[in-house]
Amino acid sequence: MRSTLKLHTASIVLIILLQCVHFVCSIRAKTQPNKCGLTCNFPSNDSCRLDCSGRDLYDIDEEIKVSANVETIAFNDNKLESLSSKYFPKGNRFILLDFSHNNLKTIEDGAFKACNYTHILLLCHNALWDLQIDEFEGLSNLEQLDLSYNRISLWFSETFRPLQSLSQLNLAHNTITSLESESFEHLPLLEKLDLDNNELVTLPAGVFEKNPRLKYLSLKGNLFTTVPNMGLRSARSLIDLDLSSTHITQITKADFKGLSSIETLRITRINSLLGIKRLAFSDMTKLKAFYCNNNYNLRRIDQNAFIDTSTNQPLSLNEIYLRNTAISSLSKNLLPWDQLKTVDLGGNRWKCDCNLQWLRNLTLINGKSEMKCEKPWRLSGRNLFELQVDDFSCSFLDNVDSDIIGICMLIIVICMVIVVVAFVFVKLAICRKLIKRKQNCGDYIRVFPKKDRIDLEWDTSAEP
Repeated sequence: MRSTLKLHTASIVLIILLQCVHFVCSIRAKTQPNKCGLTCNFPSNDSCRLDCSGRDLYDIDEEIKVSANVETIAFNDNKLESLSSKYFPKGNRFILLDFSHNNLKTIEDGAFKACNYTHILLLCHNALWDLQIDEFEGLSNLEQLDLSYNRISLWFSETFRPLQSLSQLNLAHNTITSLESESFEHLPLLEKLDLDNNELVTLPAGVFEKNPRLKYLSLKGNLFTTVPNMGLRSARSLIDLDLSSTHITQITKADFKGLSSIETLRITRINSLLGIKRLAFSDMTKLKAFYCNNNYNLRRIDQNAFIDTSTNQPLSLNEIYLRNTAISSLSKNLLPWDQLKTVDLGGNRWKCDCNLQWLRNLTLINGKSEMKCEKPWRLSGRNLFELQVDDFSCSFLDNVDSDIIGICMLIIVICMVIVVVAFVFVKLAICRKLIKRKQNCGDYIRVFPKKDRIDLEWDTSAEP
């Protein structure tokens, strides 16, 4: 009993000691952080990196004092909550500042006013929720700004005014619900904009009017139910557009009107997408690569979806990716298939009839081993490229869905069962009736009808 009590007491004391050690360590981490590492190019030492990452820093106690050849400052993976101008010495030549994966909630006005040489600023994976007007003052040579994975929902158009050299802006994985037509008006050199996984439902007209160099725009994971054409038309130099993982239900003729500069279009992983209509991409005369993978409910692409109305010929694509959809057939006239460099049609549920025989002769195609027939039922599970020419028929039975055939057979069987059961019941009823009648009759006398009846009279005169 005493040994148990001693053991219990020792455990309590050990726990208390561990808590004290943890408390002391946390205090030291806040006040006396671990020494940062400095690495330089060898042998010239003309470019150095100050690495203060992953050191549980809650604050930077003093100005970052380093030699002039330090170009990269890394404070990522710490616990910093704010940034101030006191951290950055005047005349510094920091090219890259990495404050990602912290707990930054605020950036003091003018925090970067001494960072005129900075080209890349990483602020992703923090807790920033709004951007004030003077937060980026001094970053006149900044080219890349990463603000992804924060809680940003709004900013002033003036916030980005100091960023006259910015070419790449990442605002993905925030809580942006809407944009203003002036949101990016002070970014004349912007070339790449990432707005993935926000809560946008539309784009205002003219939103990219002041971004004449914008070429790459990613809008995947937003809440669009239709293509935001009014806003997109202001991006006149756009060559790469990503609308994947949105809520678009169909693509029609007007959706990409005026977007003739686009060369690459991505509309993948849209579970709500059901169909692509006639002349859907008719204005996209420079389109070269079309990604439409993993749209599991996409059942039909109109054979005239890629027709260029100015020439009445299909667009000259180089690549098409149409993997894992509900499409069962494609028209031979949809595209100039022989001219394409990459064709990926794997993972679809093909109807291998006479209308798809042309596909068997296509040579440049990826994923041939995955191209299985689902219909007609006699070819179900077979590889499309292993079929013979005679297998691609369009008979009546081949055009009837196997499910319909199964239902019809089931109905016939049920009807036959009903007829047999009815016949048996009628037969039994008749037999029971005859048996019952026989049982009720018992013994009986046979009676014959009277024939040739003779009436006799008594003659009284003949009596003695």
